[in-house]
Amino acid sequence: MVKWKVALVFIITIILSIAIPVGGDMLAVHLNATAPVPVKNLTIIDFTADTHYLGDKAVNNDRLVTSFDIAALLGLSDGAVVTVGEGFEDIAQIADNVITFVDADASDASADENDEASARAARAFSITVTEGEDVQVMTFSVVDGVNITSSREFYAFSTYKGSLNRTVVLQGDIYMDECKVYLAALDKDTYAYRVRKDFYGNGYTVHTDKFARAYFLPALVFVCNGNILRDTHFSGRSFEDGEEIVLDDLSSVGTLAAFNNNSGGDGEIFVENCVFENSNRNVDIHNSTVYFKGCLFQNAADSNISLPSVQAGPSVVTLENCALATAVVGGIVNWCIEKITESSLCTINLKGFVDFYCWKESTSARIVPTYQEGHEILNNIMQQTLQKKEMESYLYSYEGAMYGSAAILAISTAGGVKNVPTVTGLEGQNMARNRLPVDEYVSWVLTTAEMYGYIDGTRLLPTDTLRDNPYLYTELKYGRQ
Repeated sequence: MVKWKVALVFIITIILSIAIPVGGDMLAVHLNATAPVPVKNLTIIDFTADTHYLGDKAVNNDRLVTSFDIAALLGLSDGAVVTVGEGFEDIAQIADNVITFVDADASDASADENDEASARAARAFSITVTEGEDVQVMTFSVVDGVNITSSREFYAFSTYKGSLNRTVVLQGDIYMDECKVYLAALDKDTYAYRVRKDFYGNGYTVHTDKFARAYFLPALVFVCNGNILRDTHFSGRSFEDGEEIVLDDLSSVGTLAAFNNNSGGDGEIFVENCVFENSNRNVDIHNSTVYFKGCLFQNAADSNISLPSVQAGPSVVTLENCALATAVVGGIVNWCIEKITESSLCTINLKGFVDFYCWKESTSARIVPTYQEGHEILNNIMQQTLQKKEMESYLYSYEGAMYGSAAILAISTAGGVKNVPTVTGLEGQNMARNRLPVDEYVSWVLTTAEMYGYIDGTRLLPTDTLRDNPYLYTELKYGRQ
């Protein structure tokens, strides 16, 4: 949640006449002015997975099985004949296209849900596919996991209370709204599916639209347990390439994925080659260590990455070769609504390149979306703050307008220590830390207000978009030369 924003409404409403040197008529003009609604054109990334993962189990008639039709699983033609690749006979046997892995285990996994996430390392494996005169060799990385081809299988595969206690290997797109039958059976409106093991998307998409029950509730919660999330596309709402998106309209989608270790995990997860897009918040991180590599976050009615500081412990977020774009509030928002100590402060590490398409024009900048109570007051206060003379050194002049880079925001209305994260790698990204000039009448409640962003337009101009870099996805996957 962002209760700090609600608190701000109360505080600012009381002190407006003191903190803002404008008369009543001028104030009315400010409050009645309507800032441009953020509208963005969707950029569709040609998202692929270099490695095709294959689980050694499947779901058949809602049951976990160790023998399955691999031709049907992979969507091969009816006449295809599949045989084990040369030299891999010790891993699996195939008869009439039905594959059986030698050491696959389909026993109940609920008892070991807190064991190490990766029970067995991926193994190289290949099959030979013959379709008429056409012969091809398909290579995979086989993991101790379950192949999921549909939303029904995803639902059937989940165990007690929606936990996914085995490694997931997607072999098709998943529509989370079709999985709500499980939540209805539990009579739960605020539940999410919990992923405790590795998750290999193989380039497929998890659609979460129509699943969310509230602005901030996630569809999936990844219990950070030394696990891996790889090659998965998370999409809240679907759009055509280049279609205009009103960011505020994404608020009803909720949060795509949350990361936490509040359910028995050790707090670490590695996320690689994933896309998170078109939602209220793209991801939310609680008390966890998350390493994002080669990931894209875009289009959020709130933030790309929500990072609360909590009493339970700090989060450490590392981004390497990532891009964050088009969020109403900011790229990474580190917020706090409870009294914390030094041990709660978060760390943000920026490595390789991290592109933040998060510039705010000073006269129309928005710090809260329209569903937030008091958004008109708060957004106008933000705009007036950015237009103060003491803010000029923090802003960048471009084409007759002044812009602030809201790559990372640190906000707090709580007591205890100031909610100031440790941010490493700023210099390498041409970024700096800026303290917003909070009025003394507000500072006793708004205990932290900092913005970390670009010094100038050398790295990215305020008008740059994801579409302006045709090599972005290649750079995300393999690095920028």
